[in-house]
Amino acid sequence: MDITVVDENDKGLFTIFQNAANTLSLLYTQAVNQHKAAFEAGQKYSLVKLHEWMVEKQQEGKIITVAEIYDYLQGELNGHMPDVGMQGPNQIGASPRLQPEVASSSSAPITQQSRNSYQDQQMEIPSGGTMD
Repeated sequence: MDITVVDENDKGLFTIFQNAANTLSLLYTQAVNQHKAAFEAGQKYSLVKLHEWMVEKQQEGKIITVAEIYDYLQGELNGHMPDVGMQGPNQIGASPRLQPEVASSSSAPITQQSRNSYQDQQMEIPSGGTMD
């Protein structure tokens, strides 16, 4: 076998491999960008839903507590939407299992027990505000 023929075959295989690797890299980049766009769209959608729920409660004349917002978000994550204002503070998710911990602005975890201390705190919602 001639060395020139082997070199030509190697070059051909290398070119095919290089094209496949470049195509795979492009596909991966597109998938990562699509994942990022989907995540950002989901994040915006969830914030819009939260805002709409808060405006609805305000229009009903209710003042929303931090615990009610927490319960609403937990309900959304669990796939159901509880009527937070009509239930007691421990009824939603009141199972023997522990509630997941959520970090607050002070980085202290909010557990089922400490979350109930937020019952007296209230949140003011701006009237007629829109979320863009």
